[in-house]
Amino acid sequence: HTDEDRAQGTVALGVYIGYFKAAGGLKFAFCLLSSLLLERLTYLGADWWLTRWIQASDGGGGTFGLGSVDNQTSNNNYLGVYILWVLGNSIFALLRMLVFSFGAASAAARLFRDMARAVFRSPMRFFETTPLGRITNRFSYDTEVLDFGILEKLNGTIASSFWLMSSVTVIIAVQPIMSGVICIVLFLYYKLQLYYRKTSVQIQRLDSISRSPIQAHFAETLQGAVTIRSFENQTDFTNVMMSHIDSNARAVLAYSAASRWLGVRLETLGALVTAATGLLCWIYRDQISGELTGLALLWSFNFTISLNFLVNKSTEAESKMNSAERMLHYSRLPPEASLEDPKDAPERSNRWPPEGKVEFQDVVMSYADSLSPVLKGCTFTALPGEKIGVVGRTGAGKSTLAVALFRLRELTSGRILIDGVDISKLGLSSVRGEGICIIPQAPVLFSGTLRYNLDPFDVHEDAVLWRALKSVGMSELIRALPGELNALVEEGGSNFSVGQRQLICVVRAIIRQPRVLVVDEATASVDPQTDQVVQNALRTEFKATTQLTIAHRLQTIVDSDKVLVMDNGRVAEFGTPADLLEKKEGGVFASLVNATGRESAEHLKSQAGQRR
Repeated sequence: HTDEDRAQGTVALGVYIGYFKAAGGLKFAFCLLSSLLLERLTYLGADWWLTRWIQASDGGGGTFGLGSVDNQTSNNNYLGVYILWVLGNSIFALLRMLVFSFGAASAAARLFRDMARAVFRSPMRFFETTPLGRITNRFSYDTEVLDFGILEKLNGTIASSFWLMSSVTVIIAVQPIMSGVICIVLFLYYKLQLYYRKTSVQIQRLDSISRSPIQAHFAETLQGAVTIRSFENQTDFTNVMMSHIDSNARAVLAYSAASRWLGVRLETLGALVTAATGLLCWIYRDQISGELTGLALLWSFNFTISLNFLVNKSTEAESKMNSAERMLHYSRLPPEASLEDPKDAPERSNRWPPEGKVEFQDVVMSYADSLSPVLKGCTFTALPGEKIGVVGRTGAGKSTLAVALFRLRELTSGRILIDGVDISKLGLSSVRGEGICIIPQAPVLFSGTLRYNLDPFDVHEDAVLWRALKSVGMSELIRALPGELNALVEEGGSNFSVGQRQLICVVRAIIRQPRVLVVDEATASVDPQTDQVVQNALRTEFKATTQLTIAHRLQTIVDSDKVLVMDNGRVAEFGTPADLLEKKEGGVFASLVNATGRESAEHLKSQAGQRR
């Protein structure tokens, strides 16, 4: 497994741009800024109207032709206008929340879709080198942060910045000399926030990264719970889990402590602003009216609250943007080749491949660019309808042939032709389509109905499904289940035995009737009776299918038309079983047969002789 990537320093500007593009781009930004500006203007207007109302009550000049307040009717008029200001402010505040909520929901949904699409289209190498817990962390914790946490933080950051500008405007308008004090305080706030955010963002990254081992260890423990209990090793696994939890708790505690550290210093600076405003208003009490003094003091409190809110929310927002950063990183994973055929793809029939001839021509392939090749110049041809048994010692490259055939990893050099068509020139949907199929060593079933597992795209009639089930002796078992073909399959097919799951995979292949079938040690984990059922189905249901049967047990392939012997990534031998057994000196297949023991070797040789 590779180490998890962790960005350094503050969150890059490109992350914010990517997030706001996902939220709606320029249209979203225009609507949000417009609603924020209108909200602030109506808020300031309400406070301004309140000062005019007070002046009118003291016998001052009226506003908008309302005159001074000398009776209840004129007082009600001022009250009515004030209510309109407040009502307008409430409407625009609600509009701002709606715009931001819809934008944040759109961004979360779009980033999730982009990340899911990128992960599903990633090469197999990504899944081989990335722990499941790390992927789960992106789709759980980081997604939750984008759904809920980031909405409050970013909304608070943007709103408080406008609140702060409003406060500065009012204070300077009432007491211009406060501009110097405000500049000093703003500079101190900036330096404090700059110092704090470098730490807070890194701690938040540690929190996000330290969650992945918890989820990975938990999933692995659940999967291996039976083995853990069998060896009475529960204590060790519990201790490892507690160690992972402690690592995450340290990051969370450090983040909380840093937030408290910042809060104390912000409140101190805020108190200085309020004190300075009050002192200056007292010094210039003969030049400033009482209502303006009250307005300045009110907005000095707002200045402190807004500035504290801005610094807190902006640093918290940047910390939460770490989740957007991680999701954007996964949404830009390099994909596999295109699913669709390129424009210059070779012409072929609708039902491809029509015959099933498979040719490997000097195929060289490695599992990573930095690793040495696993296949080293493999060359062989499987004619249409031939049954090819693939054998070799562990690590010889048997299963890698299937990897190359399905293009789970692109070739370093060489070509693979199916009915004369170079599969590297086709889209992956064609290579992994109906015409080419695999029965894997580990049977895979999905949660849902049995029908969905047999015919995921619902293109075959029930009669076809029942006939395929009957061919492996499972029709009576399925008819006895509640719902029959609509019977529920639990997660991983846990309500079926291993043998039954393997037979369902065989049925899935029978329904598709491919022209090329890869059988990757499909009977390695089943009992002899199920093995016999599978072998009979392979012989009777795939007579016109080219089969590549990868096996460790020689009795499963000794009656094949030909045997392909792999050794250290190369084709060591290729021919009929009988011909290969006749090699007295240096025959790899003959040595494998002889290594099974005298009695077993004689039985295998007799079976091979019957195929001559």
